[in-house]
Parts: sequence; structure tokens; C-alpha cells
Amino acid sequence: MTTRNLIPWLREKAGLSITSQTIRHYAHKGYLRAVERDPLPTYYPHDVLATYSEHGKETA
Repeated sequence: MTTRNLIPWLREKAGLSITSQTIRHYAHKGYLRAVERDPLPTYYPHDVLATYSEHGKETA
């Protein structure tokens, strides 16, 4: 899922308010890897949830 679709999905399904900045931070730090990068980075929801549970709401 792209970040644009992922953020509302996480809010609705998991009750989490994760920002796109947090997801970019996880990716920049190497905690999260994009499944695809062209045209936009996409991520699996379960990978974002696992990273969130491990690293919390870390921001840059």
C-alpha cells in the first residue's frame, strides 16, 4: 500500500495514528523496506505494524 492509503487503513483497522513522516523515518533508518518504489514507495501493513511495535513512534 502507498502511504496515502496505508495511513487511513492503519487508523481504521489498527487504531493507530502513524504519520507519513514516521513511515519515512522508519524507511530512512532501515527499519522498514519498501516493497516497490516506482512510482511511489509501497509497504505491507504488517511490516509497518511490526516496525511500530518494535520502534514505537520514533521521529527524526
